[in-house]
Amino acid sequence: FDLELAQPCPWPPIEAMNEILPEGIRITAGRAFSRPTESLMAVITRADYVVRFTDYLMDLLSRGENVHRIRQELEQGAAAFREAAEWPVTKQAHGQKGKTVNARPAVIEIALEGGPHPLRARLSSRLHAPGYLRPDVLLKSLLRSFEFDPRLLQVHREAMWVERGGSVLSPMDALEESSFWRPVPVFPADPDAADPAYGGECAEKS
Repeated sequence: FDLELAQPCPWPPIEAMNEILPEGIRITAGRAFSRPTESLMAVITRADYVVRFTDYLMDLLSRGENVHRIRQELEQGAAAFREAAEWPVTKQAHGQKGKTVNARPAVIEIALEGGPHPLRARLSSRLHAPGYLRPDVLLKSLLRSFEFDPRLLQVHREAMWVERGGSVLSPMDALEESSFWRPVPVFPADPDAADPAYGGECAEKS
């Protein structure tokens, strides 16, 4: 995420925020940059997800029957999706008529992991492509003969990426990409109190 600061700040105070952040949220890395218009999040175009079928959902779908049937249909659905030119899915909106979109162009990769239990699917999607769907809604569309609330799926976003000039970069690496960001000097308020944690520069969108 982007954190807008009133003035340049060394890394230790930012990292110290971990002491008061809620459980499960931790700052692991950061880099200073200047943005005249867009935020870093605005240029992230791709994300990788792992979608897991919880124990509760597996029990609900199998109803005491063979859980292999669920995996078999999911494998068939994923194979059909990869080979399809179009994959129409109706998106439901609260209080509005459902809209049908072609979900195929937004998905780069989709594959199943593990055995029949726990059942997991890994997928990579382009976030701004036409027909982009939430990973849980997309996975539900692969199981045509099962009816369930897709929100019962557990979705974990593993990574986000910036695609530019044929390269796929992590957000932190994108900040160092000379063709994308132009480095500019950043100095602490007190020149005598130089802190190596500043890293000596930030980045500005060119």
